[in-house]
Amino acid sequence: NFPMQATAAGLMNDRQIKAMDAGLPVVLQYHDEFMMECDASLAEEQREHLASIMEAPVPQLSNTIFPVDSSTGADWGSL
Repeated sequence: NFPMQATAAGLMNDRQIKAMDAGLPVVLQYHDEFMMECDASLAEEQREHLASIMEAPVPQLSNTIFPVDSSTGADWGSL
């Protein structure tokens, strides 16, 4: 189990760095989830940008693509 968890953690770290380098306001990472905080007028655009970063092929895993589910909301309860 350790190799899978370590690979997943490394992938999440890599994607978080890419998101932050792209100027996306990641405020929380929880297991395999990111939470961002932004102005409501930017929410959909930034959600799409983060999804494109997260769904990029992973070269270390034979260019595997991991599909993501994402949503926007005014608070945690509306996600």
